[in-house]
Amino acid sequence: MYHIGENPLTLDQYYNIVVNKQKVQLCDGAIERINKSRGVVEKKLNEKKPIYGISTGFGSLKDK
Repeated sequence: MYHIGENPLTLDQYYNIVVNKQKVQLCDGAIERINKSRGVVEKKLNEKKPIYGISTGFGSLKDK
């Protein structure tokens, strides 16, 4: 099993994950960083202001 977030994956590890269906698991540090980022996004969404690409579309849809 590969632990995602501890170190960059090598090409061999990536190949084993994608082709050989090697199992992966997020490391605790990666989970903490994901949760911290989510908190930032949730805080901004609660401000009820448009956030490009999150509460709006991209490019020509930026006002939708």
